[in-house]
Amino acid sequence: MEKYCDLLIKTNNQEEFKKIVYNIKKFGCEYIGFENDENKKKICEELNVKYIIRTKEYNIKEKNVLKFIYFTNKQEVINIIKRYKINLLTVRSYDIINIDEKLINFISQRNVYFEILYSDYLDINIFKNIKLIKKLSEIIKYCIRKEKPIIISSGAEYSNQIKAPREILGFFSCLNLEGYINKSLITLPESFLTYENKT
Repeated sequence: MEKYCDLLIKTNNQEEFKKIVYNIKKFGCEYIGFENDENKKKICEELNVKYIIRTKEYNIKEKNVLKFIYFTNKQEVINIIKRYKINLLTVRSYDIINIDEKLINFISQRNVYFEILYSDYLDINIFKNIKLIKKLSEIIKYCIRKEKPIIISSGAEYSNQIKAPREILGFFSCLNLEGYINKSLITLPESFLTYENKT
């Protein structure tokens, strides 16, 4: 298994990015993911860190690409996954209510990982969004219990959204999910990260 860090943080400062990559390597991650950027590629090569390009381009031919789509509606997601090789279905907090077991089963049959972004849930009022939180809890329990591919990632775009694993576990423990979440914190098989892309 290879440790992987999906870097969504927005920065155009090369020195800042270099420090981020250095620290990620120090934490033991073999792979780092980011949107396509030649300068970032060079920095990773300089620091001897393998990288994955995270992209929403379905037809890209380059190797070592992680293709993802955001959930829009169920039929569109099904059509895209039927037509293209997709790695991740990323679901934002406001769309979690539209996810059902039938869709999860469909994407898992095609080796697509279901991704939940923890940072989405930092700014919501849990008491005002109890239905949303309940749905999130149900989905996580279903995926772990039925061994469906699910990833809980930070989704941090800004430094103040970065949280340690213990903080993520603390949040989900409030929802009585700690026994489920600790099984889904990111560790991905190398084959998932280095497959031959096919459209």
